[in-house]
Amino acid sequence: MAPDLKLIGTSRAIRDVKQKLALVSTCDATVLITGETGTGKEILARTIHELSYRSSKPFVTINCGGLPKDLIENELFGHKRGAYSQAFENRKGLVEVTSGGTLFLDEIDSLPLDAQPKLLRLLQEKEYRIVGDNKIQKVDLRFIAATITNLADRVTEKSFRADLFYRLSIFNLHLSPLRDRKEDIPYLTDHFVKRFGQKYGKKDLKVSKEALANLMSYNWPGNIRELEHAVHRAVLWCCEKELQPAHFDLPICETKTNLQDWNQPYHHLKKQILDSFEAAYISKLLKRHRGNVTSAARSARLDRRTFQRLMVKHGINRTV
Repeated sequence: MAPDLKLIGTSRAIRDVKQKLALVSTCDATVLITGETGTGKEILARTIHELSYRSSKPFVTINCGGLPKDLIENELFGHKRGAYSQAFENRKGLVEVTSGGTLFLDEIDSLPLDAQPKLLRLLQEKEYRIVGDNKIQKVDLRFIAATITNLADRVTEKSFRADLFYRLSIFNLHLSPLRDRKEDIPYLTDHFVKRFGQKYGKKDLKVSKEALANLMSYNWPGNIRELEHAVHRAVLWCCEKELQPAHFDLPICETKTNLQDWNQPYHHLKKQILDSFEAAYISKLLKRHRGNVTSAARSARLDRRTFQRLMVKHGINRTV
């Protein structure tokens, strides 16, 4: 499978990104990828790397939001033995480890302001200094950054350097949220069903029309990652040849919830939503299994006694 086929879908938004890949992957310019959480920013970054002449070299990810402020420089550039009290031996930084390849700077908006000048110099001059060493090091690598925020706004707020922003955004690629390209949902769902079906020995598993209609009507606030996890759970739960709506434990959509309910306390509303899901799930399973409690419990991967307790809890009988 060609690397760019990881960007699954036929929507105009995804076709536009694929078209830009042809140009972006042949050059060495810095790329800034924007998009909500779960839209596939790291997959896109990896695809750019795999399509480039650097594909045989390392692709290394650093999460700028997951590093303590005082360890960022050490993580990027490494240190010399004796650089500080706990530096008992030399340590390579991620920049050196990535040499010749691509360094992916995820959550770049989380990079502290005082660490940004060193990154800017690295991007501009391809040089850096190991902590505890006076010697300037040269490195050959490509940079790809990603953010869920609008960096231009961060520049206006003075929390992100303008020169670093312009240096990062030579090429901009935007990944649209899944709710804005729902025509891609069937292709993504089919991809995940095949992947997890292969993993769990359920190669011929299909998605029913009713289940797909439910997937298409949901807004997917967690985007592709949320869809992937939903399909993963559904494949695990399914003991039949076709995935049904009950196999997908999707939250109740906000459009179907009385807006005044959202003013209730968190735990109270959470219980309501969970109770509603349990009742709908048990009812649909019993209906599909024609009231056979044992068969329905087996399909849900629950023991019969637990399944019956849920029936009693929600006032559901087997003739549902």
